[in-house]
Amino acid sequence: MENDGPITIVRTTNEGIDPGQPIKWDSWPFRDEKKLKSYLLVLCIILSGPLFFYVLGSLYAILAPALLFFSLNGYFLPRKYVLDETGITSRLLSFENHKSWNYYNRYCISKEGIFLSPLSNPSRLDSFRGLFLKFNKKVDMEKVVKLVKKQLD
Repeated sequence: MENDGPITIVRTTNEGIDPGQPIKWDSWPFRDEKKLKSYLLVLCIILSGPLFFYVLGSLYAILAPALLFFSLNGYFLPRKYVLDETGITSRLLSFENHKSWNYYNRYCISKEGIFLSPLSNPSRLDSFRGLFLKFNKKVDMEKVVKLVKKQLD
């Protein structure tokens, strides 16, 4: 899977999909990505405090690291996904978002995951309205792709 572009998968049968069993996994880039990348990002957040204290004052020294951390919450905090016959549930901390399969009209498969969009054509609003299901090494990618194709085709 060295290709950086979208992956085209030939339509297959629904073998291997157990309709009674949901597919569950978690995505936590802080844990799964290269450690050097994660540590450098943490270092940047930590160093933003003294930098903003020196330039703008003590209030910004507290706000800058907090805003950076919360803006990157998808990287630092684990997100759990559950796919079943009724829809997709995404959970981050105590916030749970469930959408039925009818909400989504289009999907795009890449090497890192599947992007689901409620819009039938590509749009600039995709990143705000859609959901990216990020894979990790533990999830069976083929099983997820089969389920998404079964529900959206």
